[in-house]
Amino acid sequence: MLRFQLVLTILIVLPNLLQAQMFDASALGPGGFSTVGRAVAYSLNDGFGNSMVILQSAYDENMRNQLGISHEQFVEIQTTTHALQQEAMSKVPQYFGRLQNLKPEDQEALQKEIQGELQAVRNRVEKKLTPEQMQKVRTTVFQAVGGLDSPLINLDALSALDLTEDQRKKADETFKSLEAERKAQLEDMLALTEDAIKSQREGKPPGAEFEQRRAEALKARALATGKKLSEQLRKHLTPEQLAKAEKLLAERPDFLPPLPRELRRESENKEYVPGADSWRPGQGAGDAYAEEKQRRRPFPQTERPTEVQSEPQGETENAVSGSDKETP
Repeated sequence: MLRFQLVLTILIVLPNLLQAQMFDASALGPGGFSTVGRAVAYSLNDGFGNSMVILQSAYDENMRNQLGISHEQFVEIQTTTHALQQEAMSKVPQYFGRLQNLKPEDQEALQKEIQGELQAVRNRVEKKLTPEQMQKVRTTVFQAVGGLDSPLINLDALSALDLTEDQRKKADETFKSLEAERKAQLEDMLALTEDAIKSQREGKPPGAEFEQRRAEALKARALATGKKLSEQLRKHLTPEQLAKAEKLLAERPDFLPPLPRELRRESENKEYVPGADSWRPGQGAGDAYAEEKQRRRPFPQTERPTEVQSEPQGETENAVSGSDKETP
């Protein structure tokens, strides 16, 4: 049912961390998930999303084209990804044991250790790209989280709008002014998850309806904070930068994971129109269904890349075996 690949997931494909099917959360001791969650959240806020995007290019030809990755860079990134997987797997047993028997007084130290692991990955990965490509990475992160209105926006992603030093300083002050509010929401989300894990560990019914209401309330708070943050950040940007932010979202690549409905542009939230949007006899459904699945294709699950290829592949060929297959 559930499997434990915690450290591997943290180091290679972070979006999978919050998907319960990726690891047996009930195997973690009290506070284990929260310790990992804080480390991941703080690392993402410091710009680790850049490394996620770069590592994604080892699997995804669309991402390589988006960033302008050369074949030589692809080989380096693929080799590094494979090495990180090997290193992460060797650390799984020790982290698993520590998270099973984690004492409250040891949580902060382990959290900082995991953050150090993520920073080390970032240092190894980001140097593979040129400054121009790194700006494309920040642009992709900006698009992936949903732009200025997203509660996940951070200073590094905001740099996609070519901030001046004065703007960076003012934006940093804005983020710090809402830091306590955002941290409180993170802690509430982690507490919600810990409660669900405790119920699972004790074999009790999870109380899905009640937990869903709590989750929806947290989501509403996060979106409200994101709106407040957006209003303040917009005051520091020029009309040209605001126009660029809108343009980047309008050009958001289809291969990125879909945004929550609340963050989509109006044109993406088209209401169902009876008749015009209805299935009609003889119309078929295969192609439309396949296109929608491909458009909503998530980041790939953790998998080991195939052997590094020595020659460039054609535009339509897969650089990594199975990289463009839909994950069940």
